[in-house]
Amino acid sequence: MNLPGLSILLFLCNLSLGGTAQRHVISTSSHSRNVRSPDTSSDVLRDRELTSSEEGEEEIKRINSSYRKFSLPKDYNKLAIPLSTGGRGVYVYLSMFVRTIQEVDEKNAELVLDTDFGMRWVDWKIYDYLVENDWVDPETNHTVGNRTLDSEVLKDIWKPDIFIDQMSSVDRTSILSKLITLNFLGKTETSSSGDIIYSARTSLRLRCDMYFEYYPADTQECTFHVRSYSYTMKDLELFWKKRPGKAIFLDDPEDANFDLQISSAEPHQRLKSLRIEEKFDEFRRGNYSALVFTIKLRRKLSYHLVQTYLPSVLLIFITWLCFLIPSNMVEARIGISLTTVLTLTAMFAAVLQQSPVVSYTMAIDIWMVFCIFCLFGPPHVYTNLLDEIETDKESRQAKH
Repeated sequence: MNLPGLSILLFLCNLSLGGTAQRHVISTSSHSRNVRSPDTSSDVLRDRELTSSEEGEEEIKRINSSYRKFSLPKDYNKLAIPLSTGGRGVYVYLSMFVRTIQEVDEKNAELVLDTDFGMRWVDWKIYDYLVENDWVDPETNHTVGNRTLDSEVLKDIWKPDIFIDQMSSVDRTSILSKLITLNFLGKTETSSSGDIIYSARTSLRLRCDMYFEYYPADTQECTFHVRSYSYTMKDLELFWKKRPGKAIFLDDPEDANFDLQISSAEPHQRLKSLRIEEKFDEFRRGNYSALVFTIKLRRKLSYHLVQTYLPSVLLIFITWLCFLIPSNMVEARIGISLTTVLTLTAMFAAVLQQSPVVSYTMAIDIWMVFCIFCLFGPPHVYTNLLDEIETDKESRQAKH
């Protein structure tokens, strides 16, 4: 190869290597512009994050300790009623916040109540144990104060066996977890009670003795007895929490068909104490402490006034208006009377489908029979008039 060609080739190689290096330098410099060097502001932010995370951990520990259950006595038996050392029984205070009466089942004579059912009692075994240790948990050496417990703690402690005599079933409202609140009132700066407070959202289906003699102008009074199943008054006594007017409360007294009211809660006004004597089971014989509350349901008459009484009165009135039709238009009178009878019969058939099925006579039955008798009155009068007219014609023809 000659010299001019070799020089040209070297020149092109140098030019290519220089461009590549230049592009590499440019790329490196642009990348270095995108990377920020650490400064003092980032250090401050990092310190703040560390401080906030430490505070968050402390808050989580505090919350976990508040939900943590305390230690129980070594000889604690959750199956035995925790009487005090002096033999004093357990006092249970009840409260019931009735949110609404969801259903009035007249066919099965039942009510469905959406309630917040609450109980409050002192477990004397736990109370004496904490008093002996000066309200300090021996396992953690921490003072046992007021705290909210998980509902799983109920599996480890004794619970009152409270039930309602007229109860058919109980359903607990929940989505992912049980709607139960469990609190323990420990030692504070002002007091130390040792009370266990239980509250749960429940749906109660209760039986009610309903009587429909005056239907649809009836008023139902449903009385319910709350008591213990196994423990007599010597071991367990029931009380309304505070005053009964506040211990049991109906939040929504509005209903499409009834006026609702909690009319009484005893013992409060008429009774100082109430007990139920068990005689059937020889192993459960004795007097049991009980609480009573009554729900009154007064039926609204607006529906039956518009759908039953007013149409039936109008049909009777139309039937008797047939007397204004000339006497020689017998077919028109009979046609109107039969039409009203058929209409009233169909209307009463629809009413009977909505009425309670009972073996005795109701007020609506008496009204139906009365209306039918009123409708059969005009045809009977028409028949007598026809007989008189025919008799007059025959007598006139005989005279002539």
